[in-house]
Amino acid sequence: MKKRIISIAAAIIVSSILLYIFFVIQKEQFIASNNSNRLLALEKLTSVNEEIQTEVNESLQYANFFDVIISKNPDITKQIINDYAKLILKQNPNIDNVQLAPNGVVSMIYPLKGNETAIGHNLLTDPNRRKYSEEAIKKRIAVTQGPVKAIQGGYLVFNRKAIFITENGKERFWGFSTVAINFTKLMKKYNDKLKKQNYLFALKSNSEDKKQASFWGDYSIFKKDSIVKTIELPDNEWQMAIYPKDGWNEKNKSSTSLRYFFYIVTLLTFFLIYWSSNFYQEKIEEAKIEVLTGTLNKRAFKAFVHKKLLKKNQMHGIILIDLNNFKEINDKLGHPIGDAVLIKVSKRINEVLQKKDKLSRFGGDEYLIFLGNIKNVDDVKKILDNIVKHVALPMVIGDIQLKIGISAGYSIYSKDGETFNELYEVSDKRMYENKKNNKSFNKSEYIYFT
Repeated sequence: MKKRIISIAAAIIVSSILLYIFFVIQKEQFIASNNSNRLLALEKLTSVNEEIQTEVNESLQYANFFDVIISKNPDITKQIINDYAKLILKQNPNIDNVQLAPNGVVSMIYPLKGNETAIGHNLLTDPNRRKYSEEAIKKRIAVTQGPVKAIQGGYLVFNRKAIFITENGKERFWGFSTVAINFTKLMKKYNDKLKKQNYLFALKSNSEDKKQASFWGDYSIFKKDSIVKTIELPDNEWQMAIYPKDGWNEKNKSSTSLRYFFYIVTLLTFFLIYWSSNFYQEKIEEAKIEVLTGTLNKRAFKAFVHKKLLKKNQMHGIILIDLNNFKEINDKLGHPIGDAVLIKVSKRINEVLQKKDKLSRFGGDEYLIFLGNIKNVDDVKKILDNIVKHVALPMVIGDIQLKIGISAGYSIYSKDGETFNELYEVSDKRMYENKKNNKSFNKSEYIYFT
């Protein structure tokens, strides 16, 4: 509800401003006509800008997706990767291919047909790819390169993510996941759309590498009084321009027709702002979530706790939970079973907590719980006992029945500390004491059904 209220308020404010501007510029028909044409063109370009940005962002998310699944399971089979890639291409017609490059060398690409020449391509030695590949390793985010001419032909936009895996407690670079967008196909779709509406359309890439800087469409409109918008990409940006085929000036319309036009533009803008605001807020919320379990991620949880600790007149609790023998479950039963356990444990903990409390899978098999505005230490112990009992209930995954034991420690604000780090250290110390004594919590066990 709060999100809708914010979106409606933003839409009303922007729409009201537009209405005010419209009624003011009606005093001069020529100016009104000129400005309304520009406003309409800006709206169309904004719509195209957002749609292209969304499609590029989706491919960035897919690059991140392959990073997640490979970093958690480096031995995942080629067939499973191909199945994921096939589904992605089916749902996103503008994506040309998906590539994996262990140690920087492309060894898997889907679809293979038509892309055979890309196999064996070393992204770290190719002078046209090396800079962006090194940036992906350095920044650890999906980096966009393009549009550029691909090894296998055609102009593509590469969204490349460096993948890191942990072996024997040490992190190492595994390789790259790359999702390639068919740039020509993507641009043609929007160009045809705007061409039908009598607009010229062009795009340029402002790459620092002049050899990689690319243009598309009628580049001459950049030298005219065109409308330009920028698409911000990781380590790159695109500028798009729109310009009417017959220029900005046209015959003046009657006041009545112009008024109706203003009403339509305002209404469209209202829904555009409402949708954009909702979309933006949804993306912010998604950025706070840990992908596997749906709990708060580490960064979002720490920010939430920090905000709550500013209320000095309240007592809060922090609970640190660690799953017993979880490594044995992963090693003997496999990571898919381990992932399923983490998801079920998250769900069971949430069933015990209240809305004001927050849960985070803080890393590996470690969970952190924030208990807001508690009355005393007994409240924390009572909730912790309920969590232990709830998590320990038999858990069935496929043909395996598990019983998950946990070790836990807690801390109280501000008795045990006044900062997140201080509270975490106290909880961590008590958790390891609990694990060492192992008196109150059982070990994790599992049996196969016969």
